[in-house]
Amino acid sequence: MLPLSYLGELISSPWLELYFYRGKQIPFYIPFGHSVVFASCMMLANLPKIEARSEVIVKLLKPILVVSILIAGLIFEDHFTPFFGLLLILILQLKGWSHFYLLMAVIVMTIEVIGTSFKCWTWQPESPYLFQTVNPPIGAVYIYVIGDIVVQWVANLFTPKNVVDSKEEIKTSS
Repeated sequence: MLPLSYLGELISSPWLELYFYRGKQIPFYIPFGHSVVFASCMMLANLPKIEARSEVIVKLLKPILVVSILIAGLIFEDHFTPFFGLLLILILQLKGWSHFYLLMAVIVMTIEVIGTSFKCWTWQPESPYLFQTVNPPIGAVYIYVIGDIVVQWVANLFTPKNVVDSKEEIKTSS
């Protein structure tokens, strides 16, 4: 998670100039913060009471996700959010609309609003290379979630097959 998070920060902040941190450099704790958010969301999503209500969570948050993408694009003329939002919808559709990613989207958007409100970082209204956006763009959440999906995919590549099989046995036996 740490190397991918730092790479994502390098690509998004200094290279593509989508946003800038207050000190004009990526703070050292940011990749660790991404890892903490990911782990916290994973723990929250795996709580028995949350897992038991996963269908309700998806039914509630799925339309909110779609409507927020439409509002950002149509009302706020944010091009960034619909691009990454549609990509996320496609990925979530392929992954069966996991409540984990929808909960993560809510938590990350909350962090984005707080962080930009305190001016810890600022999204640029227009990236010189990509999109016009608002501060914070809802699309920021989608980059984060897509990055986490990539991290899980890479982790599965390096997980020995017998570990994956034993995890599946535990899931099916419980």
